Amino acid sequence: MPRFPLSPSDGTPAGTSEDGASQFAINHNALQHNSASRNSCVLPRAVLQILCFLLVLLRAVPEFAHPTGVGTPPHVSELAGPAGVLEGLTHVRWQPFGVALDEHGAEVEAGRCEAAGAGLLVVLPGQRGVGAAVQSSPVVGQQTDVMAGVYGLLSSSVAGTHEAGVGAREREREEGNQTSLAVKTSLLSRSSFRRFLSLRRLVDMNSATSGGSGCFSSGGGFSAQWQQQDDASPAALTDLCLTYVSQNLECFCVKLPDGSLCFREAVLFPQELADQLLAKMATEGLLNDSTVGVFRNCQYLRLRRACVRTARISAEAFQKALCPHRLLELDAARVNADLTIPDILQGLATNKYCQESLQRLILTGLTMASLEEPSWYRFSALRGLRSLSLANVEFYDSGLVDVCSLPRLESLDLSNTSVTNLSPLLGVKERLRSLTLHQLKRLEMSTAQLLGVIGQLSVLQHLDISDDKQFTSDVACQLLAQRGILPALVSLDVSGRKQVSDKAVRAFVEERPGMTFVGLLATDAGFSDFLSGEGTLKVTGEANETQICEALRRYSEREGFVREALFHLFSLTHVMEKPRPDILKLVVLGMKNHPATLNVQLAASACVFNLTKQDLAAGMPVRLLSTVTQLLLEAMRTFPNHQQLQKNCLLSLCSDRILQEVPFNRFEAAKLVMQWLCNHEDQNMQRMAVAIISILAAKLSTEQTAQLGAELFIVKQLLHIVRQKANQNVVDATLKFTLSALWNLTDESPTTCRHFIENQGLDLFIKVLESFPNESSIQQKVLGLLNNIAEVRELHGELMVQSFLDHISSLLHSPEVEVSYFAAGILAHLTSRGEEAWSLSPALRGSLLEQLHAVIMKWPPPECEMVAYRSFNPFFPLLECFHTPGVQLWAAWAMQHVCSKNASRYCSMLLEEGGLDQLEHVHTHPQTHKDVKLLAESILESLQRHRARTGQPAHTCRRPPAQ
Repeated sequence: MPRFPLSPSDGTPAGTSEDGASQFAINHNALQHNSASRNSCVLPRAVLQILCFLLVLLRAVPEFAHPTGVGTPPHVSELAGPAGVLEGLTHVRWQPFGVALDEHGAEVEAGRCEAAGAGLLVVLPGQRGVGAAVQSSPVVGQQTDVMAGVYGLLSSSVAGTHEAGVGAREREREEGNQTSLAVKTSLLSRSSFRRFLSLRRLVDMNSATSGGSGCFSSGGGFSAQWQQQDDASPAALTDLCLTYVSQNLECFCVKLPDGSLCFREAVLFPQELADQLLAKMATEGLLNDSTVGVFRNCQYLRLRRACVRTARISAEAFQKALCPHRLLELDAARVNADLTIPDILQGLATNKYCQESLQRLILTGLTMASLEEPSWYRFSALRGLRSLSLANVEFYDSGLVDVCSLPRLESLDLSNTSVTNLSPLLGVKERLRSLTLHQLKRLEMSTAQLLGVIGQLSVLQHLDISDDKQFTSDVACQLLAQRGILPALVSLDVSGRKQVSDKAVRAFVEERPGMTFVGLLATDAGFSDFLSGEGTLKVTGEANETQICEALRRYSEREGFVREALFHLFSLTHVMEKPRPDILKLVVLGMKNHPATLNVQLAASACVFNLTKQDLAAGMPVRLLSTVTQLLLEAMRTFPNHQQLQKNCLLSLCSDRILQEVPFNRFEAAKLVMQWLCNHEDQNMQRMAVAIISILAAKLSTEQTAQLGAELFIVKQLLHIVRQKANQNVVDATLKFTLSALWNLTDESPTTCRHFIENQGLDLFIKVLESFPNESSIQQKVLGLLNNIAEVRELHGELMVQSFLDHISSLLHSPEVEVSYFAAGILAHLTSRGEEAWSLSPALRGSLLEQLHAVIMKWPPPECEMVAYRSFNPFFPLLECFHTPGVQLWAAWAMQHVCSKNASRYCSMLLEEGGLDQLEHVHTHPQTHKDVKLLAESILESLQRHRARTGQPAHTCRRPPAQ
């Protein structure tokens, strides 16, 4: 039950304990709900509805996100009122978590509504003078569709809009598709409506400049649109809703006979939100044959820019769910091998609209199989295609001939394909603007032949002939030397090519003043001031930080270049003294895109440590650190036997900022660290490993702690470390961390406690107490763990040993309150069951009870909170021991201590667990000792003050003290 102390103010650490294992409160995700909420149909509907409203509002004002505290964020206040763009709205404010509203907007108890949450509250003038509420949780007795109304208003044009009584109407939207939007507003002034239109124009401008779905950005990989927001700000509410929907589809859907999901209600998604939902499901690994079924309904979920990158879907599911849509873009990079390029081409060609409308197709890393007749299996069937990526595909010359017959082709990526001859490119020389030929490993053309083809591409603006394998071809050198070639070029990448000099590159660029990019990573060039990359000419290279970061940004999907850039970045991060989240994001991008590449993960984990060590982590956004931590854990899972990588990850994890404030899978982390600890004997790393475990174990739930402690090898390994230190008679950080870890693992975990006893832990801990009689910090940890053992009644027999009780009795009289307190707790639990359960001398029990009572009455109030508890449940049986007032007194003293030092945490916990009734019973019971009664009264007064301050409900009120 007892754990490390928390700070007295709010349950978060004021600092660290002697061994650094301080406690911290875990911030739960805003969209986590209890099982009742998850099963509610009202909440999912509200989440789906709010997406329609947020699409416009959140993209116009990106700062809109759930606040960390109660009140109205300044930007919301600025929007509302006479001077705001939402002048037509009566009220705009944020609704705090756990507070629900009735139909009039008044606060009601959370218990009266089906689900309490938080969200933007918008109140519009209603027909009967009562405002209609819009929030992310339902209001009592009201199903509101005002979100759709606000969305309709923001989406409206000036034509057909009247100053008063704007009613429901229909509006034609996007390519002839009809959407019925109810506009529930009244009495909007012209100035007010103009402000709405200004907001709408801002949205349109935002849409125009965003470049569409993030999956189609030039950088590729994990550059999704919602991930481009500032990691230092709260997550956008749109993103939170999309995450909730994608992770909880079963709440919204029914399963069809073929196993696919279908939305239970017909919910009309704006097209852009449908695109984002699909991309969200793909990037989070949630897209499969079952979940992709929700997109079969093209009427309500209309896709234009479909991203299924890395998804696990079959050809049949792809054809049924995605091919009926009128797609403009499709990103199918690295989907599973069951979905081949012929499958995709066949599916797309069955949609006559797609044959003309599809403009961009990304097939990176797919299986080509064989392209045979009929003609709709071929690329030439997609006549509207403008951009095609076939990188890392077994693509041959015959396929290139087919591709070059496309009448509108402007961009082509043939990186790492099996093409041997590029002559078919001459068929598109009048329109090809972008050509990527990175690492053409089987090209059989001479330098002169290759340049002869490239030189005829008169409108080419972007050319990439880089090669991370560093072949000896002189094509880059010859290209740079040719005057007048490619006059329209604005971007040239020759990274990885040899014989490239600063002089040649500068002459080439100066001949083309419109150039904006040159790729020079892993070359001999890029070291002159002209090519520094600091100005308008962007450069990838290794000469400075700017070049390296540009390389990580542009080459995030190229394994060799990422490794090269990270290698050079490491030397720079080693001396960085200020937080650099911008650089850490680039490292994260490389780690995400190459999870199975050891050299990338090794270099990246080393950079992560340099970027987050010591005080640098404090300047990093929590969400960014959360992502980094999860990637480190993934690397540990992927390469369990690589010692240096494991060390890098442990070094990064051993950070106060990460362990205390960053959300990540602590249970998984604890298991991975324990596995490493059991397989290695490195003393320095051992200290870090047990330090991490000691902190993580304190933050796990009771169930997780029990599951972790149930692994016998974990307890054995930790006891082995304690035994080593005891034999060496050494008190160091490793010993303290190990004792703390065992203390936390046994907390409310009977299985772990039994493992401790079965592995001779009791004898070992007695030896530790005897070996270090003057080390109060060691004594406190040992006795804290033994308190956990004493809570398990089935193990009392193991503790009923005369020598053990003699030792505990002597520590009961320790001048250190922290030591005496835990010794008293052990005796209180052992004596609480009455004489019939006491197997030793009755006189000994009576003596211990007398000593217990006398010692407790002498304790001075501790200056700070010296212990943390998961719950008060183990105390309640002790309060029932009216015939042993010493036992009652210890329980009451412990409860009074934590409630007085940290009322917000423990008074709330005590009320939730029914402690009020229990304490009132003790307070009024005729057999209650006066000392116990005084403590009970003090706790009740604390509860009364807490309830007055917070309004937390209770079943009964405190009774006055009995006379």
